[in-house]
Amino acid sequence: MKTDRKSYVSIGTSTPIFIPSSYSSEPIRVGVDYFTIRICGAQVAFLGSIWSKARSVLVSTQTNLHHPLLGERALRSLQQMRVVKQHVDEQLGLSVNLVALTPAVMPQITLTIDFHVDKENRIAQLGSIINKESFSAILSLAPGGIAVAKTVSALANDIIQTFIPAEEQEPVLQFTGDFNLVTGGLAPGYYAILGSRDAEHSIPSPLPAFEVKDGRLLANDQPVSGLSYVIIEVRKTSVRSRDLGIGTDWDEKLREAEDFAQSLIDDPLADYDARQSAWTKCRTLIKEAQTFLRAEPNYLRAEAELIVRATYLRCRELVTEPVPERNRVIGHGRNTAVWLPNDQADRELLGIGTDEVLERDVTAYAYDVIKARDILANWGPDDQ
Repeated sequence: MKTDRKSYVSIGTSTPIFIPSSYSSEPIRVGVDYFTIRICGAQVAFLGSIWSKARSVLVSTQTNLHHPLLGERALRSLQQMRVVKQHVDEQLGLSVNLVALTPAVMPQITLTIDFHVDKENRIAQLGSIINKESFSAILSLAPGGIAVAKTVSALANDIIQTFIPAEEQEPVLQFTGDFNLVTGGLAPGYYAILGSRDAEHSIPSPLPAFEVKDGRLLANDQPVSGLSYVIIEVRKTSVRSRDLGIGTDWDEKLREAEDFAQSLIDDPLADYDARQSAWTKCRTLIKEAQTFLRAEPNYLRAEAELIVRATYLRCRELVTEPVPERNRVIGHGRNTAVWLPNDQADRELLGIGTDEVLERDVTAYAYDVIKARDILANWGPDDQ
């Protein structure tokens, strides 16, 4: 990790201080993992005469994923505006997602966090709008999300330039840093960033033992006092899960395929011809979904193929399942038999291996989905 600031300066802003969480602290792997980032806590401390004229503080963030879909530009959000209280440590109650669950396909991530001080109280009239997240957007690779984030960023930049001119900006905390994914520079856990402009409440060196509890930063089991800080939380998963693709073109195709296969179980007259027809429709829909999935920026290619295989196996099981006894019709003996498709060509078309490999992969994927849901449970105020 590199930043544009010296390590552990007594006055200014510290480099990120890593604090392990209860989850794995193994670095996020490019092309293998997904990650998500949020602010889970923040405090502002206006101590010393330098802040005697401060009226309010505005927290803004900028995120650059260095991804072709976003270009080489940082997108800004305004997270909160708060009226200044002198000589106290004030918890800001920030719990906001910065990056939605995203595949790690970029070399690095750049984050900027600023606690802007407004000495003229110019932004007070916008406080209620800012605090309703009107100028905040979660960054993701979804086309709709990208458009919203770019629009919000432009508005947020205009507000800062208009209401807090550059010559008057005197931030209590100002951080910009690159997290290099290629070298393992981003890991699940917490990153605490400290800020101080008062010599009597400087950043300690050496640093004490930090921990995060209920969104607050503790040092040697005591709440950190006299310093401003922000806590960033990072989590990672090995899969995203099909659940987060609901509403996409590929998910609609897969659901349609599953519906065709399920209809056979509910049809007492389903015979060989009906099963062959349904299987042909399923195969076509699954192939169309696979094409869409391979172009889906929010999913790694490996998981996209696992989603296809899981749906293929499910549809195949339904199509080949004997008609339930309650649905059998006298005189239609063929509908009681097990029908098996000649699916060698289908497997080659979809890149699916033997039954043994298929069932192994689908079972392992289901297990990974359960783990991902547990990791992301109670993640934050917004959906991933």
